[in-house]
Amino acid sequence: MDKEIIKRYIHEIFEFIDSGEVEFHGDTFYGHPGFYFFHSKEELNKKIDSLLTKETYDKYDLYYIVNCLIKYMLEKYDSHTKVNFDKNITMPIKFKIQDGIVYVINHSEEIENCKGAKVVAVNNIPIDKLLEELENMISYSTKEYLEVIQEVNLCNFEILKSLPSINNNSDVITFQVLFNGKITEIKFQKDTFPKPILEEKIENYSYEIYDNSIVINYHECRSKHDNQMIQLINQLNLVSEEENIDNYIVDLRDNMGGDSRIINPLVEYLSNKNVVVLVNEKVFSSGRMAYVNLKRIGAYSIGTDISTSLNCFGNIPGQLRIKDFNLIVRRSSTYWLYDNNFNCKGYRKGEFEKFFTSRKELLEPMILHPDEKVVLSIDDIINGNDPQLMAAINYFKHQKKMK
Repeated sequence: MDKEIIKRYIHEIFEFIDSGEVEFHGDTFYGHPGFYFFHSKEELNKKIDSLLTKETYDKYDLYYIVNCLIKYMLEKYDSHTKVNFDKNITMPIKFKIQDGIVYVINHSEEIENCKGAKVVAVNNIPIDKLLEELENMISYSTKEYLEVIQEVNLCNFEILKSLPSINNNSDVITFQVLFNGKITEIKFQKDTFPKPILEEKIENYSYEIYDNSIVINYHECRSKHDNQMIQLINQLNLVSEEENIDNYIVDLRDNMGGDSRIINPLVEYLSNKNVVVLVNEKVFSSGRMAYVNLKRIGAYSIGTDISTSLNCFGNIPGQLRIKDFNLIVRRSSTYWLYDNNFNCKGYRKGEFEKFFTSRKELLEPMILHPDEKVVLSIDDIINGNDPQLMAAINYFKHQKKMK
């Protein structure tokens, strides 16, 4: 498509983000609150022109340019609004970024073992250059979120093809990695990937007894049926009485969100009990709301900083499909504001502008740090060690000694 056509698509996307009406669960949402709060429509149009430097464009260009524009408009305040590919093509390899280095932490069993290898380049483009290009289109309020999304995007065939340094027409993605002192290549041919990664998945709503503590797994703010949380609480109550256990560890790690209301009965049950909450860099959206609710009842937190500031845009009802390019536009419809006592209020379009025009200082990201910082090393991740869980067990043991 030529420059004028891509402009029309860009304006259609931003019209939806700013003022598109969406019906969701009997409620009506009228657009993004404050989309033009930080930059004007005129500034946006100038930015669009500055990014349209070619004569012809495809869906990969549209994806990358629009996400760069969204970042420009919303900066560190909104990590939810974005354009996604309708169908992700995920390569069977996983990465972890630590101290600016991209490590291979898992891959298909059909790939010769290179766990722990350092990624040097992709399609002969230096990895630092690609990380920079990814950062240009990722809106983030915490470094943790930036790195998590960079890790995920590096596994995504379509997203890599959208980067300016990667040929849009490439059907092969080749990772050059340093392993045991030698550079080796891991190639992925589109539509002929090796087998998926085999990973043991911990069931959500499950629990186990570990060293006189009940470990509750809550990795998604979602349920299979309406009574699932109540059933879990009934089981916890029974096990606690039978085993005489009063220490609880809520494992929120990797919880990227869903419905923030689901955890409320569990929070009520855990009130006035000994609770540790485990968090990591993949706690996001409603996951952070679950984290806050547990902190409000006095839970001790162990892990890392999470993927979002407390006060930020969120709540995504509905979406816009760009069918011609298999793209989906998702936009925030609420701004969540927390005070120092963890009380939260949501502001929608219209309310946001009225309240924050004279209170812009309240929009600065509010970061909730863990009470005890424990980071998993690359070796921990590869070998399945869990120093964060061990720290929780040691916390309870220390408490017992102090009594």
